[in-house]
Amino acid sequence: MQLIIYGAGGQGRVLLRLASEINAKDNIWDEILFADDVIKEKEIMGKKVFPFSEIEKNFSSENVEFVISLGEPFNRKMLHERVIKAGFNLCNPIDPNKDNIKYNNFGKGVVISKNVGISINVTIGDNTYVGTSATVGHDGTIGSNSFICGSSIIGGCCAIGENTFIGMNSTVKDHTNIGSNVIVAMGSCVFNDLPDNVKVIGNPAKVIPNLGKNIFS
Repeated sequence: MQLIIYGAGGQGRVLLRLASEINAKDNIWDEILFADDVIKEKEIMGKKVFPFSEIEKNFSSENVEFVISLGEPFNRKMLHERVIKAGFNLCNPIDPNKDNIKYNNFGKGVVISKNVGISINVTIGDNTYVGTSATVGHDGTIGSNSFICGSSIIGGCCAIGENTFIGMNSTVKDHTNIGSNVIVAMGSCVFNDLPDNVKVIGNPAKVIPNLGKNIFS
């Protein structure tokens, strides 16, 4: 079985380290590769890099599984849909030194990075990335294609929608609902519910108005 990390930038290299540690312990993949449609290098950190079109043409879906490494939720969603449409499956790279699977429900393509703390009865949707040293409290939900940055803290009984970005060192109060397509800027403290399609910043977090179609930019 081959693991293909889709996105060979900085986040992809971080994910390579995690996948390599998982493989050293459990020997899941015979080979780890990168897919990238922008980077021109043919090799990064000793791993071959292919455009997705070449992988789609020459690699068998029976012998390949993907994981998405990008941080921007709309791009995560786009690559996720491309991979599924081409007939490939996604895997779940989870820090082998943490027992975060027990009593929780993870979709396909979920990444749980190093030193993450996930409580119990937590549901995480497909293709969501939880960064290093983040904490997710009990009885919460995180929607598909979301990105939870490192050192962020999400309290218990929180509901976070799809395609949502929680910036590094942000805090979300327990029993808080955050909509889909939301960006919480780094270092923000969210005390109140947030609707869909907003960007917030500060302590307490406040909505930044006049956003374009792509609220990440």
